[in-house]
Amino acid sequence: MSPFCLGSAKVKRHSGAKTAFPPVVLKGVVLLLLIANTLNIAADVAAMGEVAELVSGVDRHLMTAIFVFVSLLLQIFVPYHRYVVFLKWLTVSLLSYAAVLFTVHVPWSEVAMRTVWPRFSLDAKAAAVIVGVFGTTISPYLFFWQSSEEVEDMRAKRILGVGLIGVPVLAGSAAYALAEAMSWRSGLEQKPRDARGFYGVIAISTLAALLIQYSPIAPMKALFWSAVINGVVAVPLIVVIILTASRRSVMGEFTASRTIIVLGWITAAVMGLATAMMFLPG
Repeated sequence: MSPFCLGSAKVKRHSGAKTAFPPVVLKGVVLLLLIANTLNIAADVAAMGEVAELVSGVDRHLMTAIFVFVSLLLQIFVPYHRYVVFLKWLTVSLLSYAAVLFTVHVPWSEVAMRTVWPRFSLDAKAAAVIVGVFGTTISPYLFFWQSSEEVEDMRAKRILGVGLIGVPVLAGSAAYALAEAMSWRSGLEQKPRDARGFYGVIAISTLAALLIQYSPIAPMKALFWSAVINGVVAVPLIVVIILTASRRSVMGEFTASRTIIVLGWITAAVMGLATAMMFLPG
């Protein structure tokens, strides 16, 4: 069980951060997650549409709309276990990142040296890149998605593979977080009429992202800044999660160890410092 989960299968479903913090704190971090995820979805679907246009020649906005509505219909009307088996194979596409290394010239000696001894100017632009890297590695939506899916997995007694990817994960994690905060019934195995609030969040955040993709910002630039926003939002979320995970009254036998707590605070401090540096003049 991840130390960054808000709860566990053996902790009551609506315990954790909900009972450990005032409602304004919980709703505040959930709001930050909703904003970050919606912007992230917008960047993702815009990039998908642009790539599809390059490949097929079909208008990018039309392709983006198709991707959004197909994804939304699958999430709402098809039970999780029926299509996750197929979607998980889409992760094979991630191997393309490794394949690129064999198609371009890479100065490996320089890569090795700069991995150990990086060279960059420590200014606001460099800090933004660092925050963006953190945002793609320690993404806020994973905190909620992992904990919620672990609980569902243990309840259903299935092994679900890697789960949904991309847009469904972003929308689903926001829905899980808000449903947890509002005590709504949630779960991708639920029927729409039984979890209207949960699926409503998925629909609204995804459709809002579809509208945002018509902004003049280039999709690739939007992807970068969505990663930066993820890195910024992750800081208060990590603080809340560390405080929750360190409380035995909440986590019981799953209370985080001292080592994990220390590492968590170091992570929050480094990310917080990088975020603060983005706003320094010059």
